[in-house]
Parts: sequence; C-alpha cells; structure tokens
Amino acid sequence: SGQTPILEWLYSQVDLLAEFRFLGRALSIAALWWILLAGIAVDLLWRAVRSRSASLNSGERRRLTQALGVAALAWLLWCVYSLASTEARSALTLNNPDLLLALDLRRFTSPDDAVDGLWLFLLVALVFDSGLIALSLIGRRTRAQRWQALWTRLVRVGLLMLMIGATADVMRANSLLFDFQPAVPGYAPVYINVRQAEPQTPFPSINEPFSSLAFGGYEYRIRSWGWDEGWLPESPAGPFFWANGGLNNRPRWALISNNYGGDSLRLAQAFVEQGYEQRGCFKLADGLGAADPCDVEGTQVNAVLYEYPLALPYAFIASEQQLNTLPNELNASSVIAAHIVAHRLDTITIEAVRPADSQDYYLIVQETHFPGWRASVNGVPLEVVTMPLDYAVEGQRGYVAVRLLPDAQQYTLTFEPPGWPTGVALFMVALLGCAAYLAWKPRQR
Repeated sequence: SGQTPILEWLYSQVDLLAEFRFLGRALSIAALWWILLAGIAVDLLWRAVRSRSASLNSGERRRLTQALGVAALAWLLWCVYSLASTEARSALTLNNPDLLLALDLRRFTSPDDAVDGLWLFLLVALVFDSGLIALSLIGRRTRAQRWQALWTRLVRVGLLMLMIGATADVMRANSLLFDFQPAVPGYAPVYINVRQAEPQTPFPSINEPFSSLAFGGYEYRIRSWGWDEGWLPESPAGPFFWANGGLNNRPRWALISNNYGGDSLRLAQAFVEQGYEQRGCFKLADGLGAADPCDVEGTQVNAVLYEYPLALPYAFIASEQQLNTLPNELNASSVIAAHIVAHRLDTITIEAVRPADSQDYYLIVQETHFPGWRASVNGVPLEVVTMPLDYAVEGQRGYVAVRLLPDAQQYTLTFEPPGWPTGVALFMVALLGCAAYLAWKPRQR
C-alpha cells in the first residue's frame, strides 16, 4: 500500500482501514476483489468497443491473439539468448563481433530487465500489427466497416496498453519480494537455536539484516523486530502512561550475517554494540572460504547470534510507580515474568499474580495496542491501556497493558477486527453483485 498512491491515500483518509491489525492479510483478501472488479471493468470496456460486424470482431480477436503470441515467442527466444554463455551468443551471431556487441548491449541482464522487456515486446507487436492494418487501408476504396474496425483496433490496443502498463507497475513494485539470485543459505540453524533458548515465548524477537531470507522466520515462529511492512498502526487516543516516557523495547536476539553484506552488515554490527553478548556462530555454507564460523568479513557465508540478557519478557508485571518514573530503565531483572497459559492467533490467556503490597500493578504484553483489543477476567471486561515505547516516532504507539486485580488471576486478551459487521456486509454485497453480473445473459446473441 505504501507504493500504490490510491491505496496509500485511502489508508490515510479512511479511519476504519487504518485500524486493521494485519494489513498484509487485509490487502491479500481485498486483492482478490480488486482483481475481480478490475477484470469485470476491462471486460465491460472491451465489449463496449466493438465493430458492427460480428465477423470482424471474431477476426480481430484472432489477430490480436496471434500478435501477442508472436511477441511472447520472440521474448522467450531473447531470454534464451540473454542467458546463453558468451561462446553460445557468439555462435548465434555467426561469430560477428560487431553484431555480438550490439546485441549484448540490449540483452536482459536482470529479472527486472526481462519483465520490462516482456511488456515492450507485447506493446511493439500490438503497435506494429495495427500499423499493418492501417497501411492496408491507405489508398484503397474500402467499406466504412473496415475503417471502423481500424478504430476499434486502436481503441482496444490503447486499452491493452493501459492493462500492460498497470501490470508492469504492480510487478515492479513487488519485485523486491522475490529473490532470483542463485540459492543462498537460510538462517534455519539460527532460528532453531533461538526457539530452543525461548521455548515458552510465542514469538521470540530477533533483529536481523533485511533480506528475502528473513521470511524463513515465519516457519519457525520468529518475530522479525523492527519490520512494519511500510505501515505502522496507531494506538487508541488517551494512553494511560504517555506523558512519562516509554519502555526500552529492544529485541532479545540480534543477528549479524554476511549473506548480503554492505550496509546491512554494518547496521547489524552497530546494533549489537548496545549491550548484546555473543551466543553462537553458525556456518551456513561450506567451501566458500575460511572455516571460522564467526568470521563475517570473509567470503564464507556465516551468521553470528547475539543476546540482550536484560530484554523484557513477552508478558510481564510492573508496578505503577516503576511505569511512572523511569519506564525506559525496566529490564528482565526489575520486572516479574507472567506465565502464558495459551496463545492463539487472536486470543491470549496469561496467568498473573499481583504482589501482596499496596501498589497498583500492570500486566504488559508485547503486542501492539490499537483498536480491537479487549481484556477480561472470568468474563468481566477490563480497561486496556497503552504502555508506550521509548523510541521517537510520530503518533502514539505502544504495547497492550491492563491493571492487575488482587490475587492470582487468568487474564484473557482477545482481538476483534474493527468494523467486522461492516466488512461482512460489504463482502456479501460484492459477492451478490459479482454473481449477478456473471449470471446475467443478454437477450441478443
């Protein structure tokens, strides 16, 4: 959404959209309807632009299909040439050095080049075929239907160009999510080690170099600290402790790896200098250089795992006095860890015991607080407040917090998407509308 102006504007203007907890899930579900509605719109436009002659319409469809097929075949052949070795390309150019140099300057050298080249081949084929039709009509006495067919072709080509341009833009915006380079080792050994060290934590938090490899953390239930996917949700207005600072929310784990190197490596090295201690070195690939798995400056692919010993637990108890004085100095040694009884996607059950003194205490859970979170004890609702974080950001963001009741209690946190009934109603309206469109049959053939 951060790279698509229309959706970016919608999320900034519509409060209900901005309250979605899982933006990626919302967009992935909504994308199905965007695609379906776009297809219906293009179909309507395509049907509206037609010649009066049914035979011309049929022939036009075949001709367009043939032109696009020839373009796709030419693109595939050019991909084969681009991927061929220097010796093979030289042989294909009949050992002509000038021709080889001219073609090499235009061959695909990256996936982005290949994608852009596909759209270029398709557009050139459409324009070239339309030009041939126009030339065949110049200077000839042809019926008006022939000229009408040409204008129909030009309008449809314009529509196809718009579709191709939109598709190319979507693919280019999403190309960063895919890694077309030769396979490199993942961080599986690191993730396994982290899970073994924190078996009771639902999602151990780790700071790692950004790369497509980081998506492997989902398989091991690892939370990649600092990722917002281009969007940060805000907490409800009026957080309880907002004027008194915030928690130091460093992740317990941090990773340094030379999988990608460069700025990614340097930023990770600077991050672990903030009180982290080395816990293990992992050799991710063999035969690429020195044998020392702790060496992240050489050519061998290694990873080094660090731990912040004073990292706050996933769920913990702190007094109101602590939270009102120096919350950014709270750490694992100054708070009380709470026991997680059960953890499901949108329902968390935590057992917490309030200390037997006269102070007020709060249960804090490292889940971002925003509209939709509810808390209860034995079915009795409790007020949910925001425990802010100490890093400087615009807006109001922080963790979920509830005031503890006397004695030992089981606290249940649940999340319900804001506007759920409205979303269901919109879904049903869209479903019925699409079904009516697909079932509708025109009277004429």
